[in-house]
Amino acid sequence: MLAEIVLVHITLSVILFFLVNWLGSKSRSIGYVEFSSFTDGLESPLFNFFFRIVSPVVFIIIVSAIFYSLKLDYLVNKIFLITIYYFAIRWTTIIFLNRSALTNWFRQLIIGLA
Repeated sequence: MLAEIVLVHITLSVILFFLVNWLGSKSRSIGYVEFSSFTDGLESPLFNFFFRIVSPVVFIIIVSAIFYSLKLDYLVNKIFLITIYYFAIRWTTIIFLNRSALTNWFRQLIIGLA
């Protein structure tokens, strides 16, 4: 059963990763900043900061409610690990795509800890 829980949580982390990226790309009009090597740095990344902190929390609340309503309470055990897996996936992707030099790792760490 533990392996099933871990597999479900990792799968949900991957879904969260793609969902946050997709929502971020659709949120440029309300303040989301897509960073690149061509960003002029004049825009405030405050929306990004809150978006990246709140997204996993909201996702976990929604997923937990769904699990409880489906009587899958055991899948909520240690559901906070989804957030840890999510940031591990995010940071691994940054490294894999060779974007480490463009990434503010201090900011990434602060967001992950928050």
